[in-house]
Amino acid sequence: MPFERVKPGDLITANLFNRMLTSLEDLEQKVDALSRGGSTSPGPVIIEVQPSGPYRLGQEIRVVGRNFADPADFNDVSIGGVPIVRFMSGTSTQLAFTLPTQIPGTPGPARLVVRNGDRSDSIELQIIEALQMPRGSVLVSNRTPDLGVINAGATLNYIFLVDSQTTIAETYIFEPQYTEAVGATAEEWKARTLIFDDEGRPLTSRSIRPGTPITVQVRVIVPLTATTVNFALRAKSINNDTEVSRSSQVIPITVGARQPVSDPRTTITLRNFGGAAKARRASIDGIDGVEMPYQDQDLVRFDATFTVNGTYNYSAAIEPEPGAWTLIATAGSVISPASSPETAGSSEALGITLRLNAANAGSAHPERRMLVIKARHSTENFESFTRIPIQGYVRA
Repeated sequence: MPFERVKPGDLITANLFNRMLTSLEDLEQKVDALSRGGSTSPGPVIIEVQPSGPYRLGQEIRVVGRNFADPADFNDVSIGGVPIVRFMSGTSTQLAFTLPTQIPGTPGPARLVVRNGDRSDSIELQIIEALQMPRGSVLVSNRTPDLGVINAGATLNYIFLVDSQTTIAETYIFEPQYTEAVGATAEEWKARTLIFDDEGRPLTSRSIRPGTPITVQVRVIVPLTATTVNFALRAKSINNDTEVSRSSQVIPITVGARQPVSDPRTTITLRNFGGAAKARRASIDGIDGVEMPYQDQDLVRFDATFTVNGTYNYSAAIEPEPGAWTLIATAGSVISPASSPETAGSSEALGITLRLNAANAGSAHPERRMLVIKARHSTENFESFTRIPIQGYVRA
């Protein structure tokens, strides 16, 4: 605050003298603060932490407030006494970082502190265990018996067994998938679909422990204008969608025809591809399938698992017609092995060499077809199969 200048003979008032003393005292406080390494600027203020808690060990969080040091590294930030040494971003109003994977005394409360010099602010956060990522995959098996001839307006009741073959329990969202719809749209089919648990209660999601499969029922009312559609049930992993999520095999629904039924005593599942493979696993309209580079070929493998002793014969086909696709025969068969003796509980690796002869015709025409793999028991003549979508892709 500026002072009035005085001239010789002017009266020095008490008011003027007190103002001088106040300024000197204020200056002395500032000098003392600086000598202690303190700051005369406003201290940090924590307004909130985003997202809302509780917070997992190793989780990314954002502290919102004011008067933070910029750049972020100029702040001394700690939680539960553990310093934060790396920031993802920071301004004077927010600090973003990842919580440590180990904080003493957690799970439980831990105090988050933001300090600048001798000024600080803090807030208590509730810390819970770190998220464990499930590894493996889920198996969705169709257990529906023969539904007879399908008619428009009929109610179809499908039964699926969902087995979480993962390292830890995982929660799944169940979604009906409809593709290649003719006569009625996929949206019309979805609007007429309900999902229930084994006791008939509405079901949208469920946590499944490894080794404890659950039954999922899907009730479908066939639209009156429908002709055909491909249907599958997808189990979407909450915490590891890319690796764990799977759909059932494709179920073709044709009005006026009997639906083919795969015998559940043998299951056939698609194997994952290695890093050097040209083909790749892909979600095609929400259904697990295979993408092949245009004008290229690769080996596609399946695992067949058996519950009945006997010899099995295998076959492969592309539906409704091959088009630009070719199944390359080896030793007179398009699938290897062509047959094998099996015992209950055993598995067999099946392989086909699949080629897409077409050049890239654009994303609107990806040469989409269905690949069908079958296993037939040689004496009891029951047949199991899987149907998966295939299409081309442009390799980067």
